[in-house]
Amino acid sequence: MRKSVFIIQLVLIGLGSVLTAYLWDLSHAMALSYGGLMVMLNTGLLQWRHAQARDKAGKDLGRNMRIIYRTAAERFLLMLALFAIGIGVLKLEPKALIAGFALLQLAQILDWFFESRMRRHHGKRRDPYLW
Repeated sequence: MRKSVFIIQLVLIGLGSVLTAYLWDLSHAMALSYGGLMVMLNTGLLQWRHAQARDKAGKDLGRNMRIIYRTAAERFLLMLALFAIGIGVLKLEPKALIAGFALLQLAQILDWFFESRMRRHHGKRRDPYLW
């Protein structure tokens, strides 16, 4: 996982959890943190599969497509299982869990924004597929 995305996610989930614990209670903060952890696991899986596709498949388009489809299915099933565990097994507050999930999705947008500013000011580019 790229460090900037990881750092942004940690900052957002930390601030969100502290604010939630202050405004509501600890159970809501735990649910928010769990929702954030779900996104971090999802991002980690995506980054791992991207590296795997780059290393194993290389320029083999067919193999790359199989990895992409497999990764999409894995991410969907992972999120489905984690939502079921969080809401069904752990009995976490659904609204706070979904809020944490949505909050950490914001980390991706912030990373794109920071990357765009860096490119504009410094002319640096990175792999466009490594978001």
